[in-house]
Amino acid sequence: MGTAQDKGKSSVLGLHGIEIKIDSITGEGASMSQDASYYEHTEESRQFKSEFELAKIRQDKDLDEISKGVDTLRNLAGDMGEEVSKQEGVISTMEVQVDAVNSEIRSVNARLKQTLTSVRSSRDLCMDVTLICILLGIGAYIYNQLK
Repeated sequence: MGTAQDKGKSSVLGLHGIEIKIDSITGEGASMSQDASYYEHTEESRQFKSEFELAKIRQDKDLDEISKGVDTLRNLAGDMGEEVSKQEGVISTMEVQVDAVNSEIRSVNARLKQTLTSVRSSRDLCMDVTLICILLGIGAYIYNQLK
């Protein structure tokens, strides 16, 4: 391995490529002054902690915004539900009225068809009489011309 000093020391590659050194101070020769300096933050760890805190603050702000949006959507959904409940009665009444109007239109259409059929029959009779008169007139003219 290494020297006696290197025993118990290891390093780990941390977040953002920062090397984090882990020393185990055990055995003889470990004094209180070494323990205190061992737990002091390095500049890199302070920077990491600062970035972490800023990220948490940003995340909290974003979560607050999302929460406000969800509250707004919940309120809108409640208002929409109330409006649908109010309109339900009006729609039911309209359905009944539309059904009545459709029934009336069907009966009026049937009567109109019947009326048109009877008018057409009498019109056809008038047309037939008129054509017969014209044909008799043409026949009489030809007969007079041939005599």
